[in-house]
Amino acid sequence: QARIDGTIVVGDNNGREIRNRFESAENGEELRQFEVRETDVRCALCPGHTWPLGTDIGGMLSKLRYHLDLRNPAAPMHRERLVATASDSSWRTPPL
Repeated sequence: QARIDGTIVVGDNNGREIRNRFESAENGEELRQFEVRETDVRCALCPGHTWPLGTDIGGMLSKLRYHLDLRNPAAPMHRERLVATASDSSWRTPPL
């Protein structure tokens, strides 16, 4: 889980970014975009999107990045759900 938390970063159209762990806009609870479970990794924002843990970490991170890639049809919905779920304070403007 720590490797995913430290690697996943999603940018928005305003130059801001958000990491895998973020704060809920609804109640301030800590949430994750991707959660490691006993046998797989699941996208907490996109029902039914899971990847088996048998994959090496590099391969797993590549699959998760592709899920976020705008060339992937699922990516816009993921981003919309993320924007709707995350608190404003979870978004950061990266240093130049």
